[in-house]
Amino acid sequence: MIVRKHIEQSNLIENVKDPKEIEQSLLAWSYISEQDNLTLEIVLRTHELIMANLLSPKDAGHLRKFGVTVGNRLCPAPRYVPELVDEWLEDMQNWKDHEPKKMHVWFERIHPFIDGNGRSGRMYMWWHEHKLEQKLTLINYLDRWSYYDWF
Repeated sequence: MIVRKHIEQSNLIENVKDPKEIEQSLLAWSYISEQDNLTLEIVLRTHELIMANLLSPKDAGHLRKFGVTVGNRLCPAPRYVPELVDEWLEDMQNWKDHEPKKMHVWFERIHPFIDGNGRSGRMYMWWHEHKLEQKLTLINYLDRWSYYDWF
């Protein structure tokens, strides 16, 4: 499993180039990869670890309280985010029955955080693939446009 390379490329997709952020994401991977299932607490803690240096403590590890637009798409209103995340997590409890890519796209459409959704979402996808004993999907920065086609 070449997680460092995955993280480096994931960070580049989000224009995060600081080597300290690779180490921060490796901490998050170390944490999440040991988990048997995803819960809200685990999802929030993983996000908090990934974004610890990039967001304020009131935003890192917390669901967003503001509306956001990704590209030309308005994401679900903040009041719906907790329920949507709960639905996603409910399906993730049966991770053996779901395709990691599909669950990743679903998570990204919810866009539950003010920032760090892509980096966190890819890590949840890798966790899912890891649990299924699949090869982790490497999304190269130079191939990011093909990745964006998923959405």
